[in-house]
Amino acid sequence: MYWKLGYQSFLRRLTLHILLLLQLACAVFLLNVMCAGVNGRSELYNPLKPYLTAKGVYFGKHNGYPVTEEEIRRTLTSVDEVISVREAVFRSNDIDWRIVVYDDSLAKRLSPEMEEGVWFTHAPKEEGIVNVVALQNNSDYKVGDIIEGTSMFPKEGTSGNTEMKFRITGIMKTGEYYPTFQQGGIAESVRDLYAEHTNLNPSGIPMLFSSASFLENDVVLTPGMQVLVTFHDDISKEDYDANLETLGSIGYYTTNEEMNAKCLKYINAEVKVLMPIIFCLLLVTAVGLLSSGAISTLRQLKTYGIYFICGCRWKDCIKIAMANTLIILAGSVLVAACALAISYSTGWMASASLILGWNNLLYTALLLAFTFAVSVIVPFVLLHKRTPVDILRNDD
Repeated sequence: MYWKLGYQSFLRRLTLHILLLLQLACAVFLLNVMCAGVNGRSELYNPLKPYLTAKGVYFGKHNGYPVTEEEIRRTLTSVDEVISVREAVFRSNDIDWRIVVYDDSLAKRLSPEMEEGVWFTHAPKEEGIVNVVALQNNSDYKVGDIIEGTSMFPKEGTSGNTEMKFRITGIMKTGEYYPTFQQGGIAESVRDLYAEHTNLNPSGIPMLFSSASFLENDVVLTPGMQVLVTFHDDISKEDYDANLETLGSIGYYTTNEEMNAKCLKYINAEVKVLMPIIFCLLLVTAVGLLSSGAISTLRQLKTYGIYFICGCRWKDCIKIAMANTLIILAGSVLVAACALAISYSTGWMASASLILGWNNLLYTALLLAFTFAVSVIVPFVLLHKRTPVDILRNDD
């Protein structure tokens, strides 16, 4: 009964209610875009957060020379971890494959979305076979395939080339990001530490991803040109300053504290842009709902009085007004959900690095709860100030 009468109330002022519905739908849509933007940027930041929140530096040498862990540990004091992105190359069927090799601690923190299969750290290991993830554009291969090849740079002391077997555990989805550490020691945000997987591979060489522990005993890994270095927590100020002075004499660096601040600024940039728009839309919608509720309630006071005579309690009349508001909220959610579904299916969300998460549901629910609470205040106050007898005696 409440829904039927609430729907009739909705139809009586259809134009106004549809306008309010669309305003609220825009606020819900932008709120979800903002949350998805924060999620997408946090997806890049979270794997690196343990390193960026520790004392240390992001470092690259002058002239782009490679940086090795051995050199960092030999040159600096109180070094805890040296995180780098290295490479290996092997040949299979006259095709050269480039393998992006992550340190074990970083590899376990990464979880890019797969088109199919799983990230290589989540797959069971088999002796003699290296787990790898391939790019989506390597369409000749699928999950579970074994690639046999020969290392192009076997370790010194081995006889001939090293024969290797790789199992594809997953195919990375187009639009995903993976760490490369190729921005030198002057990265401006966490995104500068990543590369985007597109359908075009600039090098023309098929790419795979694996962990250092799978490869370093068999082949030479080409060192990266930038590294993330963390120091022990108890490093003295003198040793810390001396490390920075040493690094500054041979290359460029950004302290992890500075990098972390840049990353957080990058994550929150979307909030600063969209929050004022959302607030204005919500304010206009809230005022509109308050006004609409007041007008609708005043115009239907006599109708509510008749409902009371017919057996409805006064709180039932309030429930009818609440049903009218809920219809507007449900319609706005439906419109916003359709807009989000279109954005997802057309690939716009992926291209903009937007990721929907649990916080989208949470903040949407809070927004709707706030809007609902505001919109039912006026009907509640107006109906509780009048008695059914007063309303029926009033000729206005």
